[in-house]
Amino acid sequence: MSREKTRGLFSYFPAVILLLALFPLQLRAADTPAPQTLHVAVASNFLFPLKQLAKKFRQETKIDLIISSGSTGTLYAQISNGAPFDVFLAADENRPQLLVDKGFAVKDSLITYAHGQIILWGNDKQLLTPKETRQCLSNLEHSGRLAIANPQIAPYGKAAMESLQNLSLWKKIKPRTVYGNNIAHTFLLVHTGNVDFGIVALSEYLRMGQQRPGCIWPISDQYHSPLEQQAVILKRTTKNTIARIFMTFLTNEETRKTLKDLGYGKR
Repeated sequence: MSREKTRGLFSYFPAVILLLALFPLQLRAADTPAPQTLHVAVASNFLFPLKQLAKKFRQETKIDLIISSGSTGTLYAQISNGAPFDVFLAADENRPQLLVDKGFAVKDSLITYAHGQIILWGNDKQLLTPKETRQCLSNLEHSGRLAIANPQIAPYGKAAMESLQNLSLWKKIKPRTVYGNNIAHTFLLVHTGNVDFGIVALSEYLRMGQQRPGCIWPISDQYHSPLEQQAVILKRTTKNTIARIFMTFLTNEETRKTLKDLGYGKR
């Protein structure tokens, strides 16, 4: 064999050895399943709790949640127009039922996953004492702008309006009312000082507002329709099995205890 052919043969061996070394790695990569995901549409009031729960759900199941948030009415409209969600977590019980009635959601998947609570929050240094008092309501009655979520698309906004109506204050306060796109936006309007008062979710206040000056007045459920938040699996999903795993997780005892600490529970 000539010297040139021998040199060419030896130069070929390193490439063969490299291929043999890489091939098992490629086989192992092909054997590793892609991570499972579930696309969840969630009402804005529940975005923070869901992000916390998603971490635990991932640890327990290896399933990642892809989360899209907005007002319940906006998400309902998106789903009705074919948005690619697998599960819908609403801030009420009406929209999930409507999706079932219209053939967009799986009837036997309907669950109540949370009970929302609202408070009146006066974010003003002059309202420091005491922290939790009906005086907060009295101050609202006589002065200051109020923020509530848009009652046309946000169940928390509807509950706020019903509460003011049942307290015989709506007509008086309506001219001083501004509307947030959703309950999270409403909270920010108060938090940033753009308005004096807001009817906000207790959960959001516990997370971000309680360290701020001002007063609060818990609004009893007797003044508004129950804020029973329901979830439903959408018919368009191809992930029905993992969607049901998520729904079971969402209603187990440990999750319910966590949500109670975050401001979700019947008063």
